[in-house]
Amino acid sequence: MYKKLILFLLMGMLALAGCAGVDKKPQVVAAKAGDRKVAMTASSFKFEPSAIRVQGTGPLVIEVKNVSSMGHNLTVKSPAGKVLNSTDLPGDSTIKVELKLSEKGTYEFYCDKPMHPTLGMKGVIEVVEGK
Repeated sequence: MYKKLILFLLMGMLALAGCAGVDKKPQVVAAKAGDRKVAMTASSFKFEPSAIRVQGTGPLVIEVKNVSSMGHNLTVKSPAGKVLNSTDLPGDSTIKVELKLSEKGTYEFYCDKPMHPTLGMKGVIEVVEGK
């Protein structure tokens, strides 16, 4: 009986993951060397944009508007996998997240709430050569 229940729950989670709005082609927002602010929306199981490209290292401010009544989180990891910042995003609020991007490469971000990254709440910040 428990095996059937576990199988049913797993199938339900997979079905939800398929409907979670995961971007096939993430929208890329470019932040140039003089423009180091990006506006982001957090909603039920996705960040928009889910891909950010920044020219050169240095500070970056992400203004995250959580349009969901559910609390979320924005956790950002360096290219080496070290957590740089982890900020709670209360429901129906806007929070400024300040980052120091110290090296070129791909920084992963995600919501650290259980199952949220699996359901699509994740993305990347790509730091490329600056001018």
